[in-house]
Amino acid sequence: GIADAVRIANGGFHRGAYRPTGGSYMDGYLHAGYFFVWLRDYKDPEFLRKLNRSALEVVPWSFDGAVKYALGSEYHIDELWREYQRVMEEEK
Repeated sequence: GIADAVRIANGGFHRGAYRPTGGSYMDGYLHAGYFFVWLRDYKDPEFLRKLNRSALEVVPWSFDGAVKYALGSEYHIDELWREYQRVMEEEK
């Protein structure tokens, strides 16, 4: 997911052309990649860098722990995923 997020953020994939809806961030690849870029675009422009750094700083590592590390303790990955899915539905 992180590698696809970097590709998306740098024009490796046409933004939105392949963006899957539904599923879960746990589905990885483009599901997670577009979600992570959305978090960067709408929550914190440093999100991808912080998410990557979380692998060293968050022990034991988890997606929710990484999101809390990157965005703050008030954020929960499942709530962010639901928000992201709502936004994707509105953009259809």
